[in-house]
Amino acid sequence: MKSNNSGVLAITACGFLASCSVFGGNSAINLHGGGRSLSSDVDSVGDQAVGGAELVLGLGDAGWAVEAQGFYAENSEPSANSFDSTVVTKELALGARRTFFQNSPVRPYLGLGANWMDAELKNDGISNLTDDGFGGYAHVGVLVALFAFQLGVDLRGGLTSAEVAGEKLDYTQATIFLGLTW
Repeated sequence: MKSNNSGVLAITACGFLASCSVFGGNSAINLHGGGRSLSSDVDSVGDQAVGGAELVLGLGDAGWAVEAQGFYAENSEPSANSFDSTVVTKELALGARRTFFQNSPVRPYLGLGANWMDAELKNDGISNLTDDGFGGYAHVGVLVALFAFQLGVDLRGGLTSAEVAGEKLDYTQATIFLGLTW
C-alpha cells in the first residue's frame, strides 16, 4: 500500500500557517548575512563578511522579547609584510528587544544587551594573536512579517573589551535576515 506523504505534509504546513497570526507572532528564528566594520583596522583587515543566527522569544502582546544571537565574521587580506592576515571574530549575545506595531506587517524594533567576543588575528605561519572579552551591543531594525515568515534589515553597534595587536574590536554591522515567526 502506498502512503500519501505529500498530502500529510501539505495539511501539516497549512495547519502551521493557520496557527500563526496573519502578520506573524512575537517569537522568531532568523538567519543573518551582511557586513561588519571594525572600529580600527587590525593589520589592514577592518571590514568583514558576517553571518549569524538569532532566536527571539516573545513575552506577550506588548512587543517585549528576549533575544539570543551568535555571529561569525571573517576577512583576509595581504598585509604590509606580504603575508595574508586574517581576522576572525565570533560573538555571542543575550539581550532584550521591543518591537512596535505588533498588528502591522511592517514592524520596527530596537534592542540591547551584553555580548562576549572571541577574536583571532592570523598571519601565515608568523603569528596567531587571540583575545576575548565582554561588552555590550545595541541594534535597530525593521521587519516585514507575513504568515510564518519574516524578512528584515538590522543595524547593530557593539563594544567589547577584546583586543588583538593592541587594537579594540568595537564594530558596526549591517545585515539582512530571513526567518520563521510564530
